[in-house]
Parts: sequence; structure tokens; C-alpha cells
Amino acid sequence: MHRSDATQLWRALPKEDYRIEIAGALVRTVNVGAQFLVSGALDKAADTAGVSPEGAGALGLVTGPRFSLRLARERLLIVSDNEEALTPGWHDHGYAVTSMSGALIVFEIAGQRAIEIVKRATTLSLAQPGRSAAVSFAGANAYVYRFGGEGTIRVHVDRGLAGYLWQWFEELDRLTPAEVAGL
Repeated sequence: MHRSDATQLWRALPKEDYRIEIAGALVRTVNVGAQFLVSGALDKAADTAGVSPEGAGALGLVTGPRFSLRLARERLLIVSDNEEALTPGWHDHGYAVTSMSGALIVFEIAGQRAIEIVKRATTLSLAQPGRSAAVSFAGANAYVYRFGGEGTIRVHVDRGLAGYLWQWFEELDRLTPAEVAGL
């Protein structure tokens, strides 16, 4: 390998249909639709996209094809089944939009033991998980929330870190269910 060729150091990105069963949970990649990072007047942007301006925090519950995640005081990630829900750029109503659809990969963890994987990957308090969905997950910056019900957790991670997280899931798969639960 030539010194300037760092491509050999990184794992390939997870396939669109990545699936693995780990200690009673199914981990897979999912297509959530369009993803938009919004900064500024969140109420105006949320109204335009048809989502809550509050946004769900860490392990907050969201349902349906359109929702928002709180990332910071004046920042949301808006997920929508409509690619044209928001237009990237500065808006006169006081908010800016950046398309994140190509920048983030989403992993879904579902099943009875899904929360055990979250416990292993984060330091979140399950009693009071937090107002921001932005957390450290297995050492990577990610957005973590529950989708559709208590037993399904989604993790949005930068595309560049998806290979790392994929490898982390595979390493976790090598542990027995008792080892996963005991961590």
C-alpha cells in the first residue's frame, strides 16, 4: 500500500441490506427517506416540513414517516418521506437547511434485547435519557431514538463512520447473550 492510499485502512460501507442478529436483537440498515439538518427558527422550518418543532431527544419515541430529532438548542434533524419537504439553503423565515440524506446512514436495532445493545454502546440514563438525540454511540457521534415502539431503536451515524459501527456490531455478535446482558 502506498502511503497516500488510506482507502485500505477503512472498512467498506455497510450494504443497503445489512442485517445481523445479535443476542436476541436484529440490527439492520434502513432507508428513512430524506434527512435535513435545520438551524435557526425551528418552529418555522418544522411547520413547513409538518413535524414537531420540539424534536425527540435521546431514546425519545417517534412514529410515522415524518419526525424531528432535537440535536441542540436551535438545531433539528428532520426526517421525511418527502424529498422536497424542505429546500436546502437560507430561508427568509430565519432558518437554514442542509440536506443530510447522503451524509448519514441509519441502523435499526429491534427485538427484546435491543436495549442491552444500547446500554453497551452508550452511557445514557434509561430513566431520563436526555433532551438531545445527539449522543456518543459505541464511540461515534450519533443520533439515537426509539421508533414506532419501545423495542426498536434507530441510530443515525455519519456515513464515514458506518463501517466502524458495522464492525462494532460484528464484534458484539461474537459475545454470548449472557455476556451482552452482563456488560
